[in-house]
Amino acid sequence: MSPSSISVVESGKVAVSKRLLKKLEERFYVSPIWLEHGIGEMFMNPAGMVMSDERVEPSANITVTHDAPTGFTKVRRLDVSVSAGHGAINYEPDEIEGVYFSDQWLDGIGITSSSCALLLVKGDSMSPTMQDGALVLVDFTSAVFETGQIFALAFGDEVMVKRVEIGDAGTGRNGLSLVLVSDNRYYPPRSLSNHDAVQVRCIGRVRAVINPL
Repeated sequence: MSPSSISVVESGKVAVSKRLLKKLEERFYVSPIWLEHGIGEMFMNPAGMVMSDERVEPSANITVTHDAPTGFTKVRRLDVSVSAGHGAINYEPDEIEGVYFSDQWLDGIGITSSSCALLLVKGDSMSPTMQDGALVLVDFTSAVFETGQIFALAFGDEVMVKRVEIGDAGTGRNGLSLVLVSDNRYYPPRSLSNHDAVQVRCIGRVRAVINPL
């Protein structure tokens, strides 16, 4: 890359391409998640494990592998941002680098790595539960709304994470109206009429949140 190309990436004017992220990971063992979102540690060792402070220099004698550590399973991360604020974000998922979770922890909440994925949160309407830049673990098998729970949902071209309240019988999806509630008290609840409620698609229930500090 030319110095001018690097400069526009560093300034934030142009996003880092997936191809460049992959090259940086392979050549310098830089974590793509850290580089894009500042989450986790900067460097990874040759086995694909994240390191805290030591940089591994590339070597022709080192083979980069991504085998899961014993007792851990990689949960895929989708290249999707879900709105926790104003504005529409398109839902066009592509799979990118995942995150390892303990098998015991996944079993404890009753989900498998194949039935869930991590999505990036944009906005602050669900603060303090989830902050801008948080990763949420979405269980795709829980695709039926439950009152009081947080779901990833699609409404037209907008994909968002909201706490769902089921309203009075007689209106809305399956005879129920929907109220989309933000945990941030500065955002008022959004009540959906019968016409709008039937257009809401449940993507999955949020089962865990990884918030940036």
